[in-house]
Amino acid sequence: MRAVHWNKDFRFCVIQCKKDLYVMTKAFKKVARIQESIKILHGTWTKDNIFIYSTYNHIKYALPNGDKGILRSLSDIQYPVSLVDNQVITMNHEDQPEKFEINKGECLFKLSLWQNDISAVKAYIKYEIQLTLGTLRSRQPAKAAPWYHTSTRRTTRRWLSV
Repeated sequence: MRAVHWNKDFRFCVIQCKKDLYVMTKAFKKVARIQESIKILHGTWTKDNIFIYSTYNHIKYALPNGDKGILRSLSDIQYPVSLVDNQVITMNHEDQPEKFEINKGECLFKLSLWQNDISAVKAYIKYEIQLTLGTLRSRQPAKAAPWYHTSTRRTTRRWLSV
């Protein structure tokens, strides 16, 4: 065991080992085990109950249910300190703070699914569809036209109405 990281309300903790993370409840009941193939350097909890950690190559996230993913690739070793809005604040080997822009939409979407927050899930899907259609319309309007008309059908609108 290398470190124990408690979240803000002390409902969950992460026990950090060399290549494993164990997500535990406050009664030390194991919720999930997250395995990595390379060494885990450091981690911290966010206010959204997302555990942000780093390996040699990536800044990653882990949810209390054991789901994980990559937030950003790294060119050199960084140690995450905190997450503010869409920026990860890290420390490098020279003890200099650095900020990295990230997209935490995927982890917030998965967290909303885990917490059964259907309104947040619908809002995320609606936002992503609008973003994709806007990108398609600006870059390739001829290819976007059939998709745009398909997405405005009654069934899609009923599912996406928030």
